[in-house]
Amino acid sequence: MRLRRTTGIAAAVAAVAATTAAVYPSAPADRLQPMPALTAPALTARYTADAHRIALAASAARRDGNTGLARSLEAMHGGHFLDFDAAGQGLAVEVFGNLATATRVAILVPGSDTTLATFDSRGTASPEGAARALMAEAHRLNVLGSL
Repeated sequence: MRLRRTTGIAAAVAAVAATTAAVYPSAPADRLQPMPALTAPALTARYTADAHRIALAASAARRDGNTGLARSLEAMHGGHFLDFDAAGQGLAVEVFGNLATATRVAILVPGSDTTLATFDSRGTASPEGAARALMAEAHRLNVLGSL
C-alpha cells in the first residue's frame, strides 16, 4: 500500500503537577471544547483560539515565576493546536500537516510522565518530537514509494 498523504497528530494529554496548577489564570476551568468541523476555516479558527489560550498560560506562568513552564508554553507558539487546556492536569493536542485534507492520520498518546513543561523537551521521547519524527518518516516512505 502506498502512502499518499499523512497527517500526524500528537495527542498529548499532559499531566501537570499540582504545584504548577497555581500558575494558570484563576478563571474556572473550561470544559473541553467540541471537535471543530474538519474544514480549513474551522480548523484555522480553532488553532487561533488555542494559540491565544497558550499565550495566556505562558504569561501567567512567567508572571508567577515558573520560567521553565513559561519557556515550554512559549515554544508552542506557531504550532497548530486542536485543543489546549492549561487548567488542572493540562491537555495539548498538536496537529502536524493538513488535517482538513488528510487521508491518513496518526495519533500519538504520551506516557503518564509527560507534562506541558516536557511537551517537547526530550527529543523523540516527547510527544512533539515523536510526532515530528513520525511525520519525517512518513514523508520519507512516500518519496520511496512504499509503506
